[in-house]
Amino acid sequence: MFWLVFVGVMLAASSAQAQIRIGSGIPSMTNNTVFHCYICNSFLDHRCADFFDNRTRLIEPCPGDKNYTMCRKIIQETYFDGAWDRRYIRDCAVHGEIGQEEGRWCTERLGTLRVKMRYCHCKNKHGCNGASGLFSAASWSKWLLIAASSGLAAIWLTTDKLVS
Repeated sequence: MFWLVFVGVMLAASSAQAQIRIGSGIPSMTNNTVFHCYICNSFLDHRCADFFDNRTRLIEPCPGDKNYTMCRKIIQETYFDGAWDRRYIRDCAVHGEIGQEEGRWCTERLGTLRVKMRYCHCKNKHGCNGASGLFSAASWSKWLLIAASSGLAAIWLTTDKLVS
């Protein structure tokens, strides 16, 4: 029953130009379609934050006021009153730098007054600014460093046992 309602809502919400793939809830990419993205702000709706569940929100057609060509996910971090606050903004975008692997790498900008912004742009499919594993280069390198040190620790422990 849920899927019938979900597909029905998606059909009603999509423009006449978009085609719907039944079961996925995401319009397929065709020429001259209105681009669809997740549009939300975690300050107003906690479901917009990471970990983002694509099943809890519907993708929306980008407004017709601009020539939107891609989706964007912005991660905004501000330091205020002794703590970091993180917000997620998912929206349509007119332009932006597509990261490697279709937006899985984000561009990070540091501002004044302890503000950090990460911009993740993608245009490989409608709704690509959902939970698709977007990474910044800094977070990816952090995981590689952790994996490498774990491997070195395992090698050191194994050799230590062989010597004893």
